Amino acid sequence: MSKQILVTGASSGIGLCLVHHLSSIGHTVYAGVRKQQDYNHLVGFKNIIPVILDVTNKADIAEFIALIEASNRPLYGLVNNAGLGGVGHFNAWKEDEMKAMFDVNVFGPWRLSKACIDSLLEAKGRIVNIGAQSGVTGSELLGPYTMTKNALDTFTESLRSEVVEFGVKVSLILPGNIKSKMEESTNKSSLERLERASYPFNIRAKMFINHILEQQEYTGLAEHTDASEPEFVSHAVEHALFSDEPKERYVIGTHYEGTKLIETLLERVVQTNKNPDLHYTRDELIEILDRYLA
Repeated sequence: MSKQILVTGASSGIGLCLVHHLSSIGHTVYAGVRKQQDYNHLVGFKNIIPVILDVTNKADIAEFIALIEASNRPLYGLVNNAGLGGVGHFNAWKEDEMKAMFDVNVFGPWRLSKACIDSLLEAKGRIVNIGAQSGVTGSELLGPYTMTKNALDTFTESLRSEVVEFGVKVSLILPGNIKSKMEESTNKSSLERLERASYPFNIRAKMFINHILEQQEYTGLAEHTDASEPEFVSHAVEHALFSDEPKERYVIGTHYEGTKLIETLLERVVQTNKNPDLHYTRDELIEILDRYLA
């Protein structure tokens, strides 16, 4: 049976791939975009309804809710995909840049979840948040971005516990490096920010600037050979939306990325175990791990 689903940040990359995938399997997909030209590119596709939706704009969100109410069918799925990226040393970021990123990446999913919750409760639907593995592991030059994705991670956990008893299920997608247009769209501001780096951080910044420029010249940032295709994310989102037993977390990416994530988490387990009131033995830790693996 066809469901109504909203995908934010649908103009390119993961969001655009999601819109076409979900519509191709028969669902009505509201494709949230900020620009009229992106809206125009989505007009005419079967099962796709483009909507102007800036996740920081309360009026846009209110108009979308009115559209859902007028459809006389509840919203079943909310996919919070819209996001901002960008690189730079911590002391080169301006406060307004930080606020803008948090406004989109953290407050955006909160705003949409809050606005859509009545409809999602009626449908006993799903919320799927698109996070990032770097929000767990951290990454050089990605401090603000990883901060927002870490915040989204814990928001997802809290939200899940608050709505599950009322029939709404919440999942978090953790992609690694995915081919998308996000890096291309943030290149100019990232380069400017790297140029602002002060000593001694400017030495590493100059190296990274050269790295970006070389990739632009030869391959383009969106064409990294070690990046996964956005279709992998689409299949994970489909499972999160429609499986009877959706996972709480979906890790998408290469073997290398998955290993890095697991080792980061295990390192934290070891550090936590150094608490004077814990100090589990190796055998006791393995017993706990076995219990979760079972």
